Amino acid sequence: LRNVLQLEEIAQMLAAPAHTLGLVFVLGVRAKALTNQNTPLSRAFMEQCRALLINADPAHLAHAPAEFAGVCGKYLALAMEAGVPLHAVRPLICAALALQPAPTHFTPVHPMALLACILAKCYQAAAPLLEQ
Repeated sequence: LRNVLQLEEIAQMLAAPAHTLGLVFVLGVRAKALTNQNTPLSRAFMEQCRALLINADPAHLAHAPAEFAGVCGKYLALAMEAGVPLHAVRPLICAALALQPAPTHFTPVHPMALLACILAKCYQAAAPLLEQ
C-alpha cells in the first residue's frame, strides 16, 4: 500500500500529453492494485485516467499499446462498477482514436469504447469509431 501511495504522488506530478508514456506505466501498476471503486485512491485513479485518455500523445502510446489498453480496461471496469458507463464514453473514444495507427485499424480499446457506448445508451457517440 505504501508504494501505491508513492505512485499516486508520482502520477499527480505527471501530465498528459507531455508525460503520456510515464503515466501509462504508473497508472498500469496502480490499476493492478485497485480492487474497489469506493475508495479515494480509486476515485483519484479515475480522474487521472480520464485526463490521460482524453489527452494522450499517440506517439507515446505506440511504445506501450498493451499497457495502455490495460489502463483503459480498468477504467471501464471501474466505471461499470460505479454504474456510470456514460463517464467512460468520451475518454475511451479519445483513447481508441489516439491508439489507432491508421483510420482503417481497430485497436484493443475500440471494443471497450463501443461497450461503454452501448451500456450508456449513447449509440450515436460510437459513430466516429464505426465510420472509419
